[in-house]
Amino acid sequence: MKKAIVKIVFTITVALVYCVPGLSHEILTEWKVARQSGDIQVSYRYIMVGDTLKTREMRVSFSLNAEFDSIVRMFNDAKLFYQWSAGLEKCDIIRADSNSWVMYNLYDAPWPFKQRDLITEYKMVKVDSKTTLIMTGKPNMLPEYEDVMRMKQYEGYWSFEKLEDGLTHVEFHTISFTGPIIPRFLQDPILQKTFIKSMNKLKALLHDEG
Repeated sequence: MKKAIVKIVFTITVALVYCVPGLSHEILTEWKVARQSGDIQVSYRYIMVGDTLKTREMRVSFSLNAEFDSIVRMFNDAKLFYQWSAGLEKCDIIRADSNSWVMYNLYDAPWPFKQRDLITEYKMVKVDSKTTLIMTGKPNMLPEYEDVMRMKQYEGYWSFEKLEDGLTHVEFHTISFTGPIIPRFLQDPILQKTFIKSMNKLKALLHDEG
């Protein structure tokens, strides 16, 4: 039952998150750490988007002891991505070139909730020691499937910055444009634990692959 609840919360929340690098907004509060496991931190701050929308931004930050090429493989290799990313039932690369690729993800959800799928284009942008993976939803690249809800709008980014000690600092940002599907005091701990679990899987996979 607990696993079913986690799947429901995480799968539906993926569909409700909209995150944009460089989105025009006003910062209202400082970052506040909500949960930490090792060097993995989940933090929140409040922002004003445009003139009317006050909402929360979430940041997941940590470090990886790996070269950037190895890290990128965790995102552009479907088999590797499937091993660490939470909630996936299926993952395929449907188009790729040297600095961009398009990924199809099918997210599992227990009955009576519909499964959800997402088609995302990843573009890699390098500026000095920092690299950003910009994600843009491409819902019309494949036909929609019966009994599967297509996520129509999704943007986001991961950033990777090489540090002097040889580690790579990683950040993932999301801005929620909708309220929680269950009370926040119940939803937040589930999402935080799920993200931390995924990041620990990513760390372990990079260690094994290295």
